[in-house]
Amino acid sequence: MEYTKDEKHLKIKLNSDFNIVAVRKIENLLKVEETEEIDIDLSESKIVDSEAIKFIYLKNKEGIRTTIHHPPEILYEALRILELQDIFKKFIAE
Repeated sequence: MEYTKDEKHLKIKLNSDFNIVAVRKIENLLKVEETEEIDIDLSESKIVDSEAIKFIYLKNKEGIRTTIHHPPEILYEALRILELQDIFKKFIAE
């Protein structure tokens, strides 16, 4: 995982899947980096698990705007199955 930060905007590029391990790393990072906005680049991720989906939803609900860039197709399939496509439209950059 690589990240950069300017002001209160955190940009993260995952070099692995977006799963519970990645979520924990990001949560630990958020303990030391105050932020109001998170951009997560998933261009190298093949899997997005339910913990990642929950993380995205909860961070946005907490007021930390979290946007996903270059998500793998499996994310769209998971959102379809969970019937969350409409809610997540605003969290995924096109």
